[in-house]
Amino acid sequence: MQFSPAGVIADDVIRAEVAALPSKTPLVVVTNDQAIVTDVRNAGANVLSSDTLLALGGRPVKGN
Repeated sequence: MQFSPAGVIADDVIRAEVAALPSKTPLVVVTNDQAIVTDVRNAGANVLSSDTLLALGGRPVKGN
C-alpha cells in the first residue's frame, strides 16, 4: 500500500508507479476508478475492484 505525498494527485502516483515497472512484472492495482482501470490495464497491470478484494478476504483500513 502506498499513499501519495501531500499535494500530489494519487491517480498520478498510481500511473507513474505502474509505468516505472518492467512490463512483465506481476502487478495488481485495486481501484474502482474507471479512468485508472483503463490506464493501468493498458500499461500491463491487472486490476481488482475494491469489492472483489474485500470478497477475497481483504479488510478495509479504518481511520484513513
